[in-house]
Amino acid sequence: KGLAARRDAFRRSGPAGYWRYMLEVAKAEELNGTQHEPGFIASLHALFGENDEAFKWIAKAIDAKDDSVDLLKVDPSFDSLHSDPRWPELLRRINLTP
Repeated sequence: KGLAARRDAFRRSGPAGYWRYMLEVAKAEELNGTQHEPGFIASLHALFGENDEAFKWIAKAIDAKDDSVDLLKVDPSFDSLHSDPRWPELLRRINLTP
């Protein structure tokens, strides 16, 4: 089911469809108790321009001490968040000054 579903999502909607599918799978698995790196889920939300969800999952990543937090400032997945007024405060909070 997994690989076939990913291929189908890609065939139907290209890379965006594939990543949207991966986001939905990760969130569903998270609800079922499977742990995913919250930074990964945050990055997908950021890529889709879903800033509120991205910041919510970044907060979870910080709480979980997810290693991806160290890369927030340089990870291009989060570029869409740079213009958000919450971004500078987030960087200060994790000692990655803007």
